[in-house]
Amino acid sequence: MGMPGERSIPVPWKKAVFKNIDLKFSYSSSASSWNMVSSMLERCIISTKPLITHKERFEDYLNILENKNEGDIIKAILHHDY
Repeated sequence: MGMPGERSIPVPWKKAVFKNIDLKFSYSSSASSWNMVSSMLERCIISTKPLITHKERFEDYLNILENKNEGDIIKAILHHDY
């Protein structure tokens, strides 16, 4: 999910083939993609925790924007201190 950075990610292709894994790539998400991912999240097949790489206070959002092109950010969470 999201756009990849410049860094390559090794994929264990042999394992993927023997497990009959389907990979889908899309520049723009379709409604069926959203439904599929929502279903996988509901059934705990996938987790969003590894995707959240940065957390910042809402007031510090510029830190995220300034570093977004470095390729280390997958998803960032902005939060308020209540």
